[in-house]
Amino acid sequence: MKNRKGFTLIELIIIIAIFGITAAVLVPMFIGDIKEEAEAGMLNYVSILYPNFSDIKCNCTGKDSDGDGYVRCSATGLDNRTEKREMIVAECDKKGNCAPIANIDQ
Repeated sequence: MKNRKGFTLIELIIIIAIFGITAAVLVPMFIGDIKEEAEAGMLNYVSILYPNFSDIKCNCTGKDSDGDGYVRCSATGLDNRTEKREMIVAECDKKGNCAPIANIDQ
């Protein structure tokens, strides 16, 4: 009997499968956290920069499409001065920091 060093193919396949299952469970949890933090940041961003807005609703995609750590968010609110609904679009990171993209009258 030879003295073998290393792992067999079946052992390597089992380890790779364990890593894959772990990643499949953990990645959606982190994506959900990013979306929740980004929505909270967007709500805070809109309420500070647009104090005349009421009935604010935020929505974030939850997907970092270009890999820069930001997700696209939009917020709609009623501008109490003009009585028009407006939409603000921004990109927010997982810490809730937002950078404006556009302000669209509806």
